[in-house]
Amino acid sequence: MTDKELRRLGRAELLELLLEKTRACEELTARLEEAERQLNDRTLRVQKAGSMAEAALLVSGVLESAQRAADLYLENLQERQNAQEETCARLEAESRARARQLMEETREKCRQMEQDAQTRCDAICQAAQEQANGRWDELFAQLDALQTENQSLRQALEQSGDSGKRKKWGR
Repeated sequence: MTDKELRRLGRAELLELLLEKTRACEELTARLEEAERQLNDRTLRVQKAGSMAEAALLVSGVLESAQRAADLYLENLQERQNAQEETCARLEAESRARARQLMEETREKCRQMEQDAQTRCDAICQAAQEQANGRWDELFAQLDALQTENQSLRQALEQSGDSGKRKKWGR
């Protein structure tokens, strides 16, 4: 397992990996002790037998056993590494898919919020326009009333025929 892959693992995964390695090491230590015990037993047998050929056969059996154990250990480590890499790749793919989904949901929420804000703005603008139109209508009505009142006053002054008052008013 590479340093990069080890850094990606969480604390719990690292502890689990360490425990597995410790167990494997303890198992191999026990096997080695057993092999050494067997070797000692075989050495005694070789000494008793007095034959170099028998000693070579006994030693080669121990070495073959140790080699098989080492090969099995390495194969087991490779399988675990492959499984770990597959798990990491799967988790990465799931994380990326979830991130894409969240981004899409966020974009949709933003679009909806913009649409809602535009709708409210349009309603506010329309209400303001209607209010302004109402005020203009009121102003024009007041101006019309003033104009009508002004014409009525002129007519009344003209009918009164009082020219002295007209001079006083400057007309």
